[in-house]
Amino acid sequence: MNHDKSKMLCIRCSSMLRSRFYRTAKKIGNPSDVLRDLMQAFVEGRVTVTPDPKKPTLENPHVD
Repeated sequence: MNHDKSKMLCIRCSSMLRSRFYRTAKKIGNPSDVLRDLMQAFVEGRVTVTPDPKKPTLENPHVD
């Protein structure tokens, strides 16, 4: 497997979400490594995401 780490991925999130992620991720390692591991697990089918029914999605933009 190629371990080239020359590409970056940027997302927007609230400062509270970022702080909570970093605080939690630091308990098991470098937050960047944790995020990278989560991405790898997701594409390999080892992680699934259950959508929040209260939040709008592209498929369902009108949540009551």
